[in-house]
Amino acid sequence: MANGAQTNPSDDADPKAMVREGYDRISHAYRGDSVARDRGYFRWLDRLIPLLQAGDPVLDLGCGCGIPASEALAESFRVTGVDFSETQIDRARRLVPAATFLRADMTAIDFPPGSFAAIVALYSVIHVPLAEQRGLLGRLFD
Repeated sequence: MANGAQTNPSDDADPKAMVREGYDRISHAYRGDSVARDRGYFRWLDRLIPLLQAGDPVLDLGCGCGIPASEALAESFRVTGVDFSETQIDRARRLVPAATFLRADMTAIDFPPGSFAAIVALYSVIHVPLAEQRGLLGRLFD
């Protein structure tokens, strides 16, 4: 390189690889093993939970380490969390053993229609490239 700058092998990779590798590196710094109940996530969960029946299947897209959404939902529902960070999924499986966690790209994973009573994607769709968001959201409503 002309200016001697170092590059990361992922610099030229797709943006999803950058996000995945980033969360693999910062998982513990980004989110501890617990979250105070007054965080913004609970504002949304408190609106969703009354609409569901105990035991309903719920999908948490971009679940991260499972804290706080999957953890809160797993108290009453059958939660499946999806995240493409291996570190985040490893932590989620340890922190929220009552839920099922899959390491996968939320834009590529496929579930049969009607598999879930609810789908949450709290602050995660922002990491999906714009060109893929419409397809993802369209599939969620099938």
